[in-house]
Amino acid sequence: MKEVKISVIIPVYNTEKFLERCLNSVIKQTLKEIEIIVVNDGSTDNSLEIIKKIKETDARIILINKENEGLTKTRNRGLEIASGKYIYNLDSDDYLEENTMFEELYNKCENDNLDMVVFDYYNDFENKKEYIKNIEVSDNGLIEKEDYIKDLIKAKWGISIWGKLTKKEIFINNNIKFPENIFMGEDLLTSLKLVFFSKKIGKLNKAFYNYVQHENQGTKITKKEKAYEDLFYLYMEIEKFLKKQNIFFKYKNVFYSRIFQMCRTMLKEEYKNTKV
Repeated sequence: MKEVKISVIIPVYNTEKFLERCLNSVIKQTLKEIEIIVVNDGSTDNSLEIIKKIKETDARIILINKENEGLTKTRNRGLEIASGKYIYNLDSDDYLEENTMFEELYNKCENDNLDMVVFDYYNDFENKKEYIKNIEVSDNGLIEKEDYIKDLIKAKWGISIWGKLTKKEIFINNNIKFPENIFMGEDLLTSLKLVFFSKKIGKLNKAFYNYVQHENQGTKITKKEKAYEDLFYLYMEIEKFLKKQNIFFKYKNVFYSRIFQMCRTMLKEEYKNTKV
């Protein structure tokens, strides 16, 4: 059996409208030494049937079918069985832009000895696409880790887990999993940990990913109270992590500025809702 170069983890919950396009964009990749771990999180639509049908055409697809537990537990289930040298997380309502995406990212990591490579993406609206910089880096260069951590704390860019390819050993050696008790911001906490433990991070100034903009995304938060609760819990976890690594002093000004900004936004929303 050939070495698995990249494990692609795709959590699925009721995305029948988008799922075939998503899976086909992975199957068509020019890098063939991949495994496609599709974790069905108790979908109630036809998602499971679509996965089974496509699985018959490609032996690289590994199907995990489980009861509904939420996005983060679903991603962690995929991580548990991943055997590739690198990990890539893909949302099942989105799709990959370039058939050469994995080949280019893998070669970038191998040639430059990177632990992580970051790339740009498109906001994909129904009738147009908008090019988005994931991080500002010139000439496909290296990313300064300290600056990246600051940007993550500020929630400026580079947050989404699907915007980066990471060595599996960074997850395994540092026991990094997605936090299972929040439903908003889980990418931020996980990305921050991955960035901190990565020794060398690079960037390709190319959009490989289509982030589909629609109203019924599985991760959408409809209750503001729950959103704020998750965000403040998230930043308390970030503070705890930074202090554990003895680096909080480096980032405390950025951290407290972000907390103040969040409080101000929340108070504005509350005032707007209660104003007579």
